[in-house]
Amino acid sequence: MPKIIVLFCVLTVLVSACVPTPVSPTGLPLPVSPTATPFLPVTNTPVPSDTLAPTLTATPQPLVPDFAHIVIIVFENKEFGTVIGNSSMPNFNRLAQAYTLLTQHYAVTHPSLPNYLAIVGGDTFGITSDCTDCFVSAPNLADQIEVSGRTWKTYQEDMPEACYLGGTLAYAQKHNPFIYFDSIRLNTSRCENAVVPLTQLETDIQAQTLPDFLFITPNICNDAHD
Repeated sequence: MPKIIVLFCVLTVLVSACVPTPVSPTGLPLPVSPTATPFLPVTNTPVPSDTLAPTLTATPQPLVPDFAHIVIIVFENKEFGTVIGNSSMPNFNRLAQAYTLLTQHYAVTHPSLPNYLAIVGGDTFGITSDCTDCFVSAPNLADQIEVSGRTWKTYQEDMPEACYLGGTLAYAQKHNPFIYFDSIRLNTSRCENAVVPLTQLETDIQAQTLPDFLFITPNICNDAHD
């Protein structure tokens, strides 16, 4: 955007420099009204209608495409140097080389849970640990998605059942931010429909019922936590 603004300013200066200054019969410059348009001579002759510029009625294109699905897959928050270039993590390095690597992207804080809450709630809500009973009563991304008329689901690998509270050897509740929000967890039908095990993903693909927004969390082995 700054480049466009600069170019526009330059063109304006060049065009203005090319406009002749009106002069009187004595050769002195005539005063120009600040609101006058000096590009055309003053005339009483009507301008033919076929020479008038057409009115622009086209609808401007949206800046963001209307994606069918948005998928976020969250892995463990390791240090950059722990992952990039590490031969023990070939899959992550293959993805980084094939796609986009954000070298100035940082976690909000540590440990895991506050970062996950910030992703879907826009805040850490003062939480500084991986607590399992520190629930939040606040608006969240899921609320905004539903208000917009769209759908969402979080698919959690090795989660024992939909809307499950607690953790297992492979599933960590701290990596499931949606379960921490009262408006989701306390609404049984909403929670059981949208906070589901990862096995539900294949079912939704086959049934062609994928939501508009998908939030996928691998288990603590596949996300590089352990």
